[in-house]
Amino acid sequence: MPGRFCSPAGLCYDLGAMQDGKFGLRSLRRLTEVSSIGLALPSSIIVGIAFGWLLDKALGTKPWLILIFFVLGAASGVMSLIRALARYEKTEKEP
Repeated sequence: MPGRFCSPAGLCYDLGAMQDGKFGLRSLRRLTEVSSIGLALPSSIIVGIAFGWLLDKALGTKPWLILIFFVLGAASGVMSLIRALARYEKTEKEP
């Protein structure tokens, strides 16, 4: 007998409703949005480090650009995280 699934973020879904076809597109969209939140910060940091490493290698400025782009990547990731959480809160308040 299916029960409830609760994510680490505190979102719970009724698995019985999913099997009965009552699990709507809106709920699925919310689930994908929440799943992508966890990827925002690490992916931004990785892109920043990679870009800094390539520029350091090309310009011979090791390690300064990798450090600068690490900080920029982390800041970008935090901003993306805040925007995604704000967007999620806004959709949660809608009926």
